[in-house]
Amino acid sequence: MKKNGLFICLMCFVFMLCGCDSAQNTKETPSLAKPTILSIRAKSSTSVYLKWMSVSGADRYCVKYADLTENDGTVYIGTTTSGISATVEDLSPNTEYAFMVMAISDSIGSSPLSDPEEVTTPAY
Repeated sequence: MKKNGLFICLMCFVFMLCGCDSAQNTKETPSLAKPTILSIRAKSSTSVYLKWMSVSGADRYCVKYADLTENDGTVYIGTTTSGISATVEDLSPNTEYAFMVMAISDSIGSSPLSDPEEVTTPAY
């Protein structure tokens, strides 16, 4: 379902340029592995649940997403968490999204972003 392949590549580039919060102004380093999203699913018409593999050395994770239906290039920060799963809320119904996860270490820096995973929220 990668109909927006070019947009995904552009989105990955944009994700690499920005951080989740002030702690992410650290440099990207290969010392932290890139997270792997294990599962993703729409919980409701306005929320998505995702789970990823733990990254050794990570203190927390940042979940980012883009609205592929609008396809306007806007990247959103879904949440920052110390766990290996998250629910992103306040999404739009009947909308296709691409999600990525970044591992963050206070002492090492941030990992590369995970490969994007797509999900569509159902209509009401």
